Amino acid sequence: MQMNEKLLTISIAAYNVEKCLHYAVESCLIKKNDLCKRLEIIIVNDGSGDRTSEIAHDYERKFPDIIRVIDKKNGGYGSTVNTSIDAAKGKYIRLLDADDCYDTEQLEHFMENLASLDVDLVITDYMVCYRHKNKKVTYELPKSILTNLEGINVDLSMPSICFKTRLLRDNKILLGERMFYTDTEFVIYPLYYVKTIYYLPYMIYQYKVGDEAQSVSFTSRVNHIKDIEALNARLQNYYFRHKITNGAKDMIEKRMAVSEQFYITTLLLLPDGKKAKKILADYDRGLKKLLPGVYRRMKTKCILFLRKSNYWGYRICAVYVRLFQR
Repeated sequence: MQMNEKLLTISIAAYNVEKCLHYAVESCLIKKNDLCKRLEIIIVNDGSGDRTSEIAHDYERKFPDIIRVIDKKNGGYGSTVNTSIDAAKGKYIRLLDADDCYDTEQLEHFMENLASLDVDLVITDYMVCYRHKNKKVTYELPKSILTNLEGINVDLSMPSICFKTRLLRDNKILLGERMFYTDTEFVIYPLYYVKTIYYLPYMIYQYKVGDEAQSVSFTSRVNHIKDIEALNARLQNYYFRHKITNGAKDMIEKRMAVSEQFYITTLLLLPDGKKAKKILADYDRGLKKLLPGVYRRMKTKCILFLRKSNYWGYRICAVYVRLFQR
């Protein structure tokens, strides 16, 4: 790779984020000029109705060699990622939500090391910042070099991954549009094609939670439960269509288990407990037959208690989730 070629593309999904977009963008602007020139930041304005586009274009004018803005009609989070994959010039691509940020110094160290790599997937640590608790939780992987998917006992998530852009393009990775929670697809779909991986111990992504406007809030989960159902159906179709038996199987089943757990705990939040309990019990029993590997990996306290109590513990678990899993 030539020194003037882009090494990393950062895709920022932006929808009505005038209040926080500058934090996300500024966190990506590393200090070393030679590395910064090899960075590309694509801000995808997803049909915002506020000043998001104006702010984004101000940055584009200020940093024309680094920042690009793509204005498009609203299509949801998945459509912003699809747009970035298609437009990216970087050898690698990773995502950043506009209401989150990166640790700038850690990003700089990451890029220094990334320049010497040629792998399909790079994994890093990340931090979860709880706004309402004023607490930070770090997610650090085992301090060992990972070279392939075989036997890797880690649960990947969007803040920890960076894919080779060509891998996504060559295999036509497309996320669902006009629906929530498609970051899970970004994690899972490329894994089937990954042959080489590498772990870099940098805590780059600062994932902020605790805002009721976020898609992972209880209110949003209940309002968008159909999207969770649609996502899990898409993941199941992907799993069976690819007949996954290679080294990625463990990782894919672990990540699918997280998504299935997300759906079941959302059913615990529904107001009509009697109806939701039946849906939950029927769904979980069906999952045991359909995807036993995923079923076995669902090991949260609530789910284990629900199964042990033959789902009669629904009300207890509903209270537990509301009180302790915010």
